[in-house]
Amino acid sequence: MVRLELAGNNLVGQLPESIGAFKALRALWLQHNEIEGAVPFEVGQLTELHSLYLQRNRLKRLPPSIDRLTKLELLGLLENNWDVGGLPDCLEFMDSLKIDR
Repeated sequence: MVRLELAGNNLVGQLPESIGAFKALRALWLQHNEIEGAVPFEVGQLTELHSLYLQRNRLKRLPPSIDRLTKLELLGLLENNWDVGGLPDCLEFMDSLKIDR
């Protein structure tokens, strides 16, 4: 499994658009940091992702491109600063997805 685990590493600021370059990632763990703003649209290029943990950051929005992550099974969203409309409606239609809100 190709995994990038950066949980609790005191990451500050926004996720870079270049995150989309890691196309082989199956797990991206970014929980317990101070990442803020919107998750970049390019995260939708990580089509091999099975788990994406974003809990306990300062995130405001997920991109609509999240619906491209058809292999995603686990999505951690707890304890962020989600804007109204910050979570795309498509999450409701991703049947195999377990979401911790």
